[in-house]
Amino acid sequence: MTTLFSTEELRALLRRGEGQFVEFKAAWDRSGAAPRSLKRRAVRDLIAESVAAFANADGGTLLVGVEDDGAPSGHSYPREAVEDFMTVPVRRLRPAVSCRVERTMLDGHEILTFDVPIAPEAVMIEGNGFPYRVGSRTEREPQEVINRRKQAYRQVGYEPRVEPDATLEDLDLELVKRHLHRAPLSGRDPVEALEHYQLIVRAARGWRVTNAALLLFAAGPAFRWHPRAGVRMFKVFGRERLHGPRRNVQQLCVVQPPLASGLPEAIKIAGTHVRRTEKLTGMQFDRVPEYPAFAWEEAIVNAVAHRDYEVRGREIEVWFYDDRMEVSSPGGLLPEVTEERLMSGLPTHVSRNPLLVRVLADADFMREEGEGIVRIHEEMERRGLPPPEIEAEGWLFSIRLYNHKSERAAEGGGDLIREPRASIGAGRDVETGMPAAGAGSARAVSEVGDSRQVETRPVRGAVQSDIDLSLVQDHMERTSGVSDAGRRASTKEALVRMGILADVEGEALPTVFGLMAFGRQPQSRSRCSSFKVTCSAYAGADQAADVILAGEASGRLGDHVERCLGWIRSLGWGERYDGLYRTDRPIVPPAALREALVNAVAHRDYGILGSPVLLEVFSDRLVVTSPGGLPPGVTVDAVLAGGSPQARNPRMAGVLAAGSFMAGRGRGWRLMREAMAEFNGTEPELASEDGASTRVTFRRGHD
Repeated sequence: MTTLFSTEELRALLRRGEGQFVEFKAAWDRSGAAPRSLKRRAVRDLIAESVAAFANADGGTLLVGVEDDGAPSGHSYPREAVEDFMTVPVRRLRPAVSCRVERTMLDGHEILTFDVPIAPEAVMIEGNGFPYRVGSRTEREPQEVINRRKQAYRQVGYEPRVEPDATLEDLDLELVKRHLHRAPLSGRDPVEALEHYQLIVRAARGWRVTNAALLLFAAGPAFRWHPRAGVRMFKVFGRERLHGPRRNVQQLCVVQPPLASGLPEAIKIAGTHVRRTEKLTGMQFDRVPEYPAFAWEEAIVNAVAHRDYEVRGREIEVWFYDDRMEVSSPGGLLPEVTEERLMSGLPTHVSRNPLLVRVLADADFMREEGEGIVRIHEEMERRGLPPPEIEAEGWLFSIRLYNHKSERAAEGGGDLIREPRASIGAGRDVETGMPAAGAGSARAVSEVGDSRQVETRPVRGAVQSDIDLSLVQDHMERTSGVSDAGRRASTKEALVRMGILADVEGEALPTVFGLMAFGRQPQSRSRCSSFKVTCSAYAGADQAADVILAGEASGRLGDHVERCLGWIRSLGWGERYDGLYRTDRPIVPPAALREALVNAVAHRDYGILGSPVLLEVFSDRLVVTSPGGLPPGVTVDAVLAGGSPQARNPRMAGVLAAGSFMAGRGRGWRLMREAMAEFNGTEPELASEDGASTRVTFRRGHD
């Protein structure tokens, strides 16, 4: 059997310090002039207390022979005394706790390591009650409270159950290595690490894979194992959600599992939607985010770690309002945890998913367990903002963070904060720190500059080899009709002139246009990671319905269109009968959908980061939503009338037109209208929401 920890892994544990899953206990009494060994009974009591506390909570590791600061100090007990200590979990606890115990030499000191599992029922120290681990402390809890928590875990414990159809091949072992690169077990073989965290279980033939392993590290489409384990983000233009013709909600993105890659992506995307304001410090204004970074990041991490994954009909949702940010996750509060206790700021730890929590904590995604809500309170108070608002309603848990624009902040005072001149709206360019083109008002756009320049901005971190020159050559020869045009266009000067590269202080960097039109893997660069199409098919008429099928179209511009059309075909075709004859029928005319997708990809605002184009199929309609309103000077009425053929990204539009993706300029809307009229007699609908997004809707009625 693999050892619990190598010496290097043990050193890593000591550097990290004590917490929810690790406890240090010294074996020396340092109250006198010279240290002396603790009495053996005192050591037995320390071991019994710590092991019972871990067993009653989420399990953990006890290291005896280590000072509180992590320095190894060993002990001076003879072998028979050490062997006596190692049997304490069986002799002193009721019911007995079966721990793995090892003796390890570190820097000339022997350390006793106790690996404590989660107990199935409350564990008592003989004559001394029921300890319970909360963060780095040990508290006392009633037996019935601990047992109610453990019963709840057994009844709805999704994460420890084995998925019978899953094998080791269904896990991304490279993702395991990347995720644990800062964990104490970073040097281990991924399979050994998975076994250590109890994410896989040895069987007679091979391995049995738990739901926790699939949630964290699934290879391939993770929704095979859980249809809605991701994070869905929304922007509300105002303080309240409106519906119908006044609808003011834009879906920003859906971050799909596995959680090991999805959680950092969700935090990264959410960060692009947390606005920055100006705060008066002394005699000058400093730019600060509207919420403390720890507060909103911790809210998202807690939602991922503690949601009820037994609920399969809803993702975690993150909502950005003008005056607040809300994070909602499926699953109510666990036994004996109340809104009042959480709001009081008292440390509280009850975990619905202890296996997930331990892996996330070891990978440095989670802070001190039991301290998260407390720290959120402190950070909000430090910024002069209202305390977080917590609501647990049935199967849904929500936390709200209010900014300085809220009525609650106005009632409580707070820092003097003002908005920047330009409204931030739906997005912000993280490289320049300027409001994203197309976001906010027309006045804001004019202050920032013409958004058509976004496509030729350089992409930091990209290199010239990211551009596939053979694609550039093919494009030039196809459009010019000259056989050696491609060769002549491959020089650095020509690529800069065409907008494929940009000269930055003598260095030629690929542009947004260059990567999206001719890049080898455009989304591998963080600036372009959200430049894709997210596809979702719902069982009902709104986003609250179950997701039937989800997908993603990435790659270059033309790839987006073709992969979306392939995804639509995978949904199947409807049936229509003419007497006894059946005719297969698409959801909407392919020509109309193709044109809508091409326009979305070509004309989206590439200054808005974190928001993909959305292709959504509902029971009554199909919707294509692209980030950014219509280009400056273009109105909905003008488009519907067949005019205003202006391109926000003329180079991208030119590449798509050269590839026969686009209809003639100004003909796209007419093509969609004609196709829908022939298909089912309906009109396509166009809406532009306050510069934040542009939406084309095709009705599925009369089919």
